[in-house]
Formats: sequence, structure tokens, C-alpha cells
Amino acid sequence: MLKGFFMGCMVGAISTMLISVSMVMIIAVIAVVSDWESFSLGLGSIQLMEHKSNESGFTFETGEGLFILPVLGGLLNGLGVLFFRSRLSPLRRDAN
Repeated sequence: MLKGFFMGCMVGAISTMLISVSMVMIIAVIAVVSDWESFSLGLGSIQLMEHKSNESGFTFETGEGLFILPVLGGLLNGLGVLFFRSRLSPLRRDAN
């Protein structure tokens, strides 16, 4: 049961990390190509990314949200594995 939880956490964290990094990079490319002004993307004080534009160029920074998001995704996926495994365990006993 614990092995399933850890495997679920790892799969959830890796997939959430890949999706969030891809999303941030796509938004950064669109911001540069479209000449967007400075903006910040986040929830409250948790910042996911920040884009600053001026006459000399642009800067792009990632925040702590890019670390927190995969951790939360991994924990939720691990808890989902535990929940559904406990829901399916009576079905496994009936099959035998």
C-alpha cells in the first residue's frame, strides 16, 4: 500500500512538473513574440512566473510556485491511489 502511494506521488509530481514547466515556457514565448508588457502569474503570494519587458529587452523569472505545484500534484495523486485502492479492495476479495 505504501509502495503504491510513493509511486503515485512520483508519477503525479513528474507529470505535474512537466505540464507546468511546459505551460510556463509556452506563456513566456507568447509574451515575447506578442510584445506583452510586464506581468506576473501566481496565486496570492505564491508566484509561478514573472515577465518584465523594457526598451532594452526582457527578463523572465520563475517563482516558488513552480516547485510547490508538482509537490501538491504528487501528493494528490498519491492520495488518489490510496483512496481508489481501498475502494477496490473488496472487489478483489470477491473475485477470489
